[in-house]
Amino acid sequence: TMAASRIPFCSAIAPALGMAASRVPPVQGSSSSAMGARALSALLVLLAVPLASGVARPLTRPCELNRHGLVTMKAGAPKARGFGAPKQPSLPEVLASMASRLPADPVLTPCACGSGEMYRVCCEPYHRGEAVAATAERVVRARYSAFAYRQPLYLVNTTHPVNRDFNEDVLAWVKLIDREGMFDSFEFLSLDIADEEEGESTVERFVAFTVMMRAISEDDGIAAGTELKLSERSRFLPNCAGDGWLYANGEVRAVVDNSGDDIVMNR
Repeated sequence: TMAASRIPFCSAIAPALGMAASRVPPVQGSSSSAMGARALSALLVLLAVPLASGVARPLTRPCELNRHGLVTMKAGAPKARGFGAPKQPSLPEVLASMASRLPADPVLTPCACGSGEMYRVCCEPYHRGEAVAATAERVVRARYSAFAYRQPLYLVNTTHPVNRDFNEDVLAWVKLIDREGMFDSFEFLSLDIADEEEGESTVERFVAFTVMMRAISEDDGIAAGTELKLSERSRFLPNCAGDGWLYANGEVRAVVDNSGDDIVMNR
């Protein structure tokens, strides 16, 4: 099991993200020693958990709503089998057991998304399911702060079913993100949103943005203090109710410590 032995990142997370480990490109000019495949793979999941994918999978079931207007997904744990099988924890129980980086005082803490507003009136209502992001830019901000504050359920609830890594089993999906995609070795420095634009149709939006992160401890070849610059152009589609947007796919580029190497991570 994962608890018993550390599984290399690419073999553990890449299949879940829909990316073969062999597709992870090498980084040239990095200030750290050899940047491992695990570290590079980690870059891909910043605002695109599951992995931003250019290959969308078709929606194979009718679109459903929950009370917040988000896509309804199976939230229960697998049914226990056999006499005396232990009861599986519910989604709320699993979420409550997970670590978070939520601010101690959301009323007085500026939101991590960089809007200038306090977290209580900025991204917290979206993370708590009390509001739906009405613009694609708002989704990007709330997803960024969800990473900064370790709120994996929001990442799940704002991923569109056409994304090839969409999983109806929310419990399993949330556990995967919590285990492999929360960037516990990094500090979130800033989010810079360039623009939001319409696609070829009015039911499609694109947002270009840049994220800065810093390694707070060595992470498989990335030295502590190394800064990472991630740029993405994300595609968004309407939620089921038509009053908000969900992440569909995108293209991610990475630059390590201003090395100048602009690497296309995925399309």
